[in-house]
Amino acid sequence: MSNGYLGEGASINYTATGNVTEGTLVAFTNVVGVALNTVTTGTVVPVAITGEFSLTKTAAADTGFTQGDAVYVTATGKINNTATGDKFVGFATAAAATGATAVNVVLAPNVFF
Repeated sequence: MSNGYLGEGASINYTATGNVTEGTLVAFTNVVGVALNTVTTGTVVPVAITGEFSLTKTAAADTGFTQGDAVYVTATGKINNTATGDKFVGFATAAAATGATAVNVVLAPNVFF
């Protein structure tokens, strides 16, 4: 008997449309997650869609974050705190000064209705 269970749902396998580096954000359709491996174009990579990650943010001098700030990713993969035209990633779990190169982020659930 099969109950249809496929797994925990903590990651999605994604066929890379370009080279992907482990630890970087991957955005496709309505999903944003973090690559768990480094792969080349056309290779399947598991993309985490839950959890907390340290993510490289927009040029160090551009954006600071307060704990709890919404975090977005631009079309070019840069992290910022501006919603305009960008995809929602999650929330800052700690403050990150304007000069910092990374921000800790808990990924938001990728559930769309």
